[in-house]
Amino acid sequence: MDEEQTLTILLVEDEKPNRSAVKRLLRRQGYRFQEADNGRRGLEVVDSESIDLILLDIGMPIMDGYEFLEKFRSDEKTYLYPCA
Repeated sequence: MDEEQTLTILLVEDEKPNRSAVKRLLRRQGYRFQEADNGRRGLEVVDSESIDLILLDIGMPIMDGYEFLEKFRSDEKTYLYPCA
C-alpha cells in the first residue's frame, strides 16, 4: 500500500492489551492510526484529525461506543457512509 492510499484509522478501545494487539496488526499492514481510550477522547481525535475508518469498542467507561456513535452522527459536519 503506498503513502497516498494508506487509510488513517481511529482505534477507540479502553483495554490496553486489546489496543496493543490491534495496533500491531495495523502497523504490519502499513496503516496509519490514532488511538483513544474512551469515546470522549475519540470524538476529540475526530474533531482534530482526518480519519478514514473508526474501530470502536462498544463497552467503555466515561463515554461508551453507543454514546460516541450518537454524538458522532449528530455532528452536522460528519458524513457517514454505511457499509450495507
